[in-house]
Amino acid sequence: MLASRADLLSPCKRRFGQCTLPISGAEVRFRSLSELEYSRFETDRMKRDDDGRLVTDESKLTGTRARLIVLCLCDESGERILGDADADGVQESLDIADSTFLFGELQKFCGMLGADYIQGRDAAKKNSNQTRGVDSR
Repeated sequence: MLASRADLLSPCKRRFGQCTLPISGAEVRFRSLSELEYSRFETDRMKRDDDGRLVTDESKLTGTRARLIVLCLCDESGERILGDADADGVQESLDIADSTFLFGELQKFCGMLGADYIQGRDAAKKNSNQTRGVDSR
């Protein structure tokens, strides 16, 4: 059955996961991102150059791991436990092994990379109707 407009515009259905950090041993719970949240996460590290083109703002690359952690960590009810302003604190308090591990888990869970992304991409290719030389509008 094809998705309807209502299906595609209904509120994001969150997915949840959890893991144990390898160094601190802390158990953390996290949630998936909506397309809007991910778009904002991505564009936050961009700036306009002198010609008005969007380019990567290298000064904002430093906190990429912490910003994703802040966006995704949640409590039992699915509410964020950290605010945007907590990214600096996360950078100062987490062991690099914990933050790198958690960043990787969040990227996979949210579908940004890894096997889940590749499987989803391959499934989409397999399930899509290919059109050749025909305008499908």
